[in-house]
Amino acid sequence: MLALKQNSENLQNRPTIEQSAAALGKAFWRAVHLFQFNREEQAALLGLSSGNRSALKAYADKETVPEREEVFLRVGMLMGIVKNLRIIFPHAENRDMVYNWMKIEREEFNNKSAIDYIKENPHESFTRLFAVRRFLDIIRC
Repeated sequence: MLALKQNSENLQNRPTIEQSAAALGKAFWRAVHLFQFNREEQAALLGLSSGNRSALKAYADKETVPEREEVFLRVGMLMGIVKNLRIIFPHAENRDMVYNWMKIEREEFNNKSAIDYIKENPHESFTRLFAVRRFLDIIRC
């Protein structure tokens, strides 16, 4: 009985979808600013159509993201990329290296930058975002 009560209390303390979208949105839009991603790149990272600029602008203005599990996972992968880059390039003087890394062409991404590799095929952007995250996970270890 105690376990059921604890589970019930845990569920009551969980953030709402709206709160999660707001928290992830703040992190996402901060990263977008630091990496200087344009609207097309932002859309690819969120899995949105690049033609849907009005919706993208509305999310940016509110510093939120769409309330969908896939988008939450995408933002989590981007935060993993940021974390990995900060670990790989730990010193303050390396911050330019961190925030330029996604825009430098690399052999591992078919001689494209990581962001170009991700947005190259909208139907595979989730998988490609994961591949970039995984690539950095391997380097970091």
